[in-house]
Amino acid sequence: IERPKLERKVIGIDESEVVDKYVTKYMSGDPSVFSKIDNQDMFLSDIVKSNEFDGLPKLVSPDELDKIVAEGHRELWRGVSQKDFADKFKSGEYFAGTGIYGDGTYTAYGPRQIDIVSGYAGSEDGCIIRMAIDKDAKIITIDDLKREMSDYLNELSAESAKKLSAIPKGDKDLYLRFSAENSVKMIVANDPGKFAALKGYDAIDIPSENYMVVINRKALYVHKESISIEQLNALKSIERIESNISDMNKRIKELELDKSTKATTKIEVLKDMQSDSRKEISELRKKLW
Repeated sequence: IERPKLERKVIGIDESEVVDKYVTKYMSGDPSVFSKIDNQDMFLSDIVKSNEFDGLPKLVSPDELDKIVAEGHRELWRGVSQKDFADKFKSGEYFAGTGIYGDGTYTAYGPRQIDIVSGYAGSEDGCIIRMAIDKDAKIITIDDLKREMSDYLNELSAESAKKLSAIPKGDKDLYLRFSAENSVKMIVANDPGKFAALKGYDAIDIPSENYMVVINRKALYVHKESISIEQLNALKSIERIESNISDMNKRIKELELDKSTKATTKIEVLKDMQSDSRKEISELRKKLW
């Protein structure tokens, strides 16, 4: 499978043509600088297109995706309330979603991934998208990103003070331009999604929530077929059984400290239960794809 070509395109906020375009919009009173259209961040969408992060993901079969994950590419999941949304994500126009940790495409990973995405899939019309982000993707944690944003805001504050002092008294046009530039840059610098996109990051990791906010769709390998609610229920069962196996592992380690015959017997029983659980998982996986 050919891997995606991940260009390291970093566009400075001061050099961004998109930011300049939105400064003009701001000066003309265009509300699209702030508004979301159909829950989409149009400002981020324009930045993403300028970075060429709006390209299509690589569509792969279930077996191919299993192999991709085994090779070290990070598995991600996304729940959507309509199958049409999943189809557009795979082959349609880029959609810059919104969220509390910055705008972008929200996905889940880790031990709670299925529970998280099932809440977004919701009704019978919903479905799940299984994917993986390339292991060479440029990913930054939300905490590190916020530090970069804070550093930029400090720089912007110092720079703005100098620019403001250099504006001749009474030059209204120059002041209005300065004010618009400053305001738009503040909008970018206070939104993790926009800021990350301009810095060339492919995704933002929020470890505390097991969220990955994807900015660059080209960095993804995506399961060709969407996962139905029925398949989702099977995945929930697998996740529950895997959690039970993990709990049994912890109990076995505790019992191994006890050298008694009784402890040895309990360990054997637990290992048999684990074996049966793995067989159950194997049967459930056969029904998945």
